[in-house]
Amino acid sequence: MPPRDIAYSQKEVLSAIESLHPALEIPDSRFVAFAQAGEAQLLADNGCARHFVLGPAVPNNWREAELSKHPVKGSITRVGGKNWSRLGSGAAVLGDPLIACDVAG
Repeated sequence: MPPRDIAYSQKEVLSAIESLHPALEIPDSRFVAFAQAGEAQLLADNGCARHFVLGPAVPNNWREAELSKHPVKGSITRVGGKNWSRLGSGAAVLGDPLIACDVAG
C-alpha cells in the first residue's frame, strides 16, 4: 500500500491482504548470553531467529473468522527429552492477530 498522510483503516488493510498463512518462528541464537551480545551482533544473528516455517494459505473466508478466539494447538514431540503439547487461541498474539501491536513501545 502506498504511503499517505491519513492512516489506513483496518478494513482497508484487510482488503489489501491477498492471503493468510499460518507461520511458526523457532527462535535461537548462536550467542550463549544473547542478552549481552549487543545490538549489532543480534542483528547479524538475524534477531535470534533460527527457523521460520510458512504454512499453506488458509481458506479465503478467514476475514469472517474471529481469529482472536480461533483455537491453536501446537505440538512438539520432544524438547529436552520432554513431550510438549499446548492449546491456546489467537488472542495469544498480543490480544488479536489482526490488530497486534506493542502499545508500550
